[in-house]
Amino acid sequence: MKRKEFIQELQKELGKHRKDYFTGGGYVAPGCMLCKVRLNTNGQYLDHLLVDVLPEAAERILGKTNR
Repeated sequence: MKRKEFIQELQKELGKHRKDYFTGGGYVAPGCMLCKVRLNTNGQYLDHLLVDVLPEAAERILGKTNR
């Protein structure tokens, strides 16, 4: 996979994760709507993208190309 294609795939995956409000268990909480993870600050949101989302997305994308 070329670098440009890899970056485009990562951008698509990161674009799915939005910092907004979601409902869960009868309450409304700020956080990632896709993962339903509570995140109160922008820093927590960026950490979520860098620590939780990015490595998993990269592994999945690279795994697709090795098959």
